[in-house]
This record gives sequence, C-alpha cells and structure tokens, in this order.
Amino acid sequence: MTRGSSGCAARWWTPSPPRSAWSAGPPRGSPRSPTTGSGSTTSTIRTASCAAKSSVCAPGATPRRDSLRRAFLSAVAIGLGNPKAALFYLAVFPGFFDVTRLGAQDALAILAVILPILIGGNLAWAAFGARAGRLLTSARRLRAVNRVSGGVLTAAGVAIAAS
Repeated sequence: MTRGSSGCAARWWTPSPPRSAWSAGPPRGSPRSPTTGSGSTTSTIRTASCAAKSSVCAPGATPRRDSLRRAFLSAVAIGLGNPKAALFYLAVFPGFFDVTRLGAQDALAILAVILPILIGGNLAWAAFGARAGRLLTSARRLRAVNRVSGGVLTAAGVAIAAS
C-alpha cells in the first residue's frame, strides 16, 4: 500500500507485467500498448478513472490528519502566494481613502473593520467545506457530484466553443 495525495492509504499504482508477457496483447485496462508505446484513449480514461477512485480513499482507510499548526502554515503560504487580495486592496483603497494622509490610527481602524469581515468569510467557507465533506463520504454521492460538475464544465466548454 502507498499513501496517495489525499493522505489515504490506497493502492493507486500496480506495476504492469513485462512486455514479453503480452503475447496475446496487453491486459484489459492496461495503460500501455506493446506496439505503439502509448495507450489508447479508452484505456487512458479507464486508468485515470481507476486512479481517481482509489485516491479518494480505499475502503477501510483512514484519512491522514494534519496538525493545526501545519494546516495554518499551509493556509498562510497559500494566502501569501495569491496576490489577488493585495492587488484588490491596492486598487480599491485609493478610491475611498487619501493614502498619502493615512496615519497609524487610520490603518488600525481599517484593519479593525476588514479583519472580522475576512475572518468571518473564511470561517463560512470552512464550515461549508466541512459540511460538504461530510455529505460526500459515500462513493455514490461523490460520483453524482463529479458527474454534475463534469456536465457543467462540459456545457461551459461547448458554450465557449460555440460563441
């Protein structure tokens, strides 16, 4: 067993037999063809589908729990690596405040207003994600959500291609 990217102990890869063993052709669902060296689209999709199913969590596997410190540092790194929020404030603030005349008290007042809004919004997203995570514990529900999401993305792609 190996540990997948989701932190679940899941068997996500099995070595394929040597090509000499493929005298009658590759085994069903094999990602590689002995003649061309690349798999067909169908087998590639099948392999990706199996990998996606096994990376969620193998039956009986328990998800890895990260420490609060590690989760916090990960969130800080993601926040610092995403400049959209800083660019938003740089673009919006000069329209409401004379930035050249802001003092320390003004900056603290702005921070006192913005911080609870941002923390509240992030906590709401975290609560939504936790609830969604509890709802998506069954494979049937997860498959349904994946199909609906795939349909929406496909429809969006078709709409963009048609325009």
